[in-house]
Amino acid sequence: MPRITRAVRRRRGLLTVYVDGEYWKTLDAGAAEEHGILEGAELSTEELQRAGESAEYALALRRAMDFLSYHTRSEGEVRARLRRFGHAERAIERSVARLRELDYLNDREFARALVRRRAGEWGRRRLHAELRKRGVPEETAAAAIEEQLGGRPELEDARNLAKNKYNTEERSESQARRVYQFLARRGYSAEVCAAVAREYLSG
Repeated sequence: MPRITRAVRRRRGLLTVYVDGEYWKTLDAGAAEEHGILEGAELSTEELQRAGESAEYALALRRAMDFLSYHTRSEGEVRARLRRFGHAERAIERSVARLRELDYLNDREFARALVRRRAGEWGRRRLHAELRKRGVPEETAAAAIEEQLGGRPELEDARNLAKNKYNTEERSESQARRVYQFLARRGYSAEVCAAVAREYLSG
């Protein structure tokens, strides 16, 4: 029967556990002890696995909530964060599901907020790329952009951005090229970039 040979308390409420003389897991100390993971304890393989899963879930959930305490995140960002800590997929998915139940995670609201915050600064392509980069599902990203920007004239936003960036009377091919490249980096379509850039050509 497996025996817990060492259980070392660490900072931030962590417990490093050794089973039969070998490192096993780092767990939430309170949850681990609550489930019988104590130095010298002997547990069956099944009991040890169940206790370990419960204590790891508690730690993953705590780490996810710490991560969310700074500002809102997408589900994808939380998953990526927990994977960097080396948590098992089961603990990660349980944590995400619990945070969703508590309404601490909501990809639709996250996407809407990001689009509202960046509307007028970024074009649809960059907004879409940013949401996907943060792990927001394709359909959720597209719906948020359409909902927030559906009737918004992208050409006018791009024109205002260019005016604020290049507040000058210069009209030349090089100026038009700079405007085009600037707007392209902001995620505006080639058609919109070209239309605004033409306004900076001489003659």
